[in-house]
Amino acid sequence: MAEGPLGNAKGLDAILAKGVVWAESVEQIHGGSVDEPQVTGNWFSLPMMLDITMKGQPRMQMEVLCLYQVRDDKIMREQFFHGT
Repeated sequence: MAEGPLGNAKGLDAILAKGVVWAESVEQIHGGSVDEPQVTGNWFSLPMMLDITMKGQPRMQMEVLCLYQVRDDKIMREQFFHGT
């Protein structure tokens, strides 16, 4: 699993820092959608579609599976699986 600023994040500070790094790499979000979550125990996932332009990259359609682990009603871990 990838670690680092855009790898897997564990803990609130890491999740927030990862969000800042990602947001700074976005040039423009043209649109997107999120479908219904699937919940299993203390995990939930949801599919997301993004129409996005990243800085220095051409506009793209991105499919993302978002996976979250929850503890005490808080997201403790997140992982994103991308396809373009």
